[in-house]
Amino acid sequence: MNTITDEQVRSLTGWFDAYTTGILEAEGGDEHIQLKIDHTRRVCDEILMIGRSERLDEASLNLAYIIALFHDIGRFDQFAAYRTFVDNDSVDHAAYGVTVLKKEHVLNELGDEVRETIFTAIEHHNKAYLPDESDENLLYLKLVRDADKLDIYKVVTDYYGRSEASENKVIQLGLPDSEEISPAVINDIEEKHIVLSAHLQNLNDFKLLQAAWVFDCNFTATYQAIRERGYLGLIASHLPKTEQVRGIFQSLDAYLEERCD
Repeated sequence: MNTITDEQVRSLTGWFDAYTTGILEAEGGDEHIQLKIDHTRRVCDEILMIGRSERLDEASLNLAYIIALFHDIGRFDQFAAYRTFVDNDSVDHAAYGVTVLKKEHVLNELGDEVRETIFTAIEHHNKAYLPDESDENLLYLKLVRDADKLDIYKVVTDYYGRSEASENKVIQLGLPDSEEISPAVINDIEEKHIVLSAHLQNLNDFKLLQAAWVFDCNFTATYQAIRERGYLGLIASHLPKTEQVRGIFQSLDAYLEERCD
């Protein structure tokens, strides 16, 4: 596979900075655009952490970093045009991100193989299930999916711990904050697989969808980070204190421990 040099990393990072700063300024410094810029930076850090735990060489780490840098590039125009991050109400931000990179000719100096790996990882990073791809493409796709989840865990658990006065409908995907938990969500978790977005009816369902991401992580370092940072406990603390919820998190914690070991 063709590699990405340190110089190309600097150049592509410069393009990202200029592109996102332009949209941020055009949007008057909108906090939601800044949220995604900050998210991207942290996903870059997370993917390097996971990649190093897997003992990837520097060329492979450069490629992983660029995938993380561009994984949400479609989010910026998405929010500017539609005022939402809900793909079903706007565009598929992952597929649109590939469109942006191709339209702007951002990756033209890279080899065909490495460019295709980047496009594949970006296009599928938000999908419910992994596609049928080569082992190499799947490696980078798994890396960015894990890194993305780790930072979304940080974003949402920080948000759930906020003052109630600072409600953010964009982060909540516009879901109502009610006491119910949908039976379909419970069933998904009991079957030990991810919660389908079609099953979400309220914010509690969304929190359980996030908790159930432990069924869709790929690397030991990811599981260890989830455990060490206490993300499952933080999510559980913002759900109803019922026997049903306690049982769900006992099962999730047991699965997490198993994967950490």
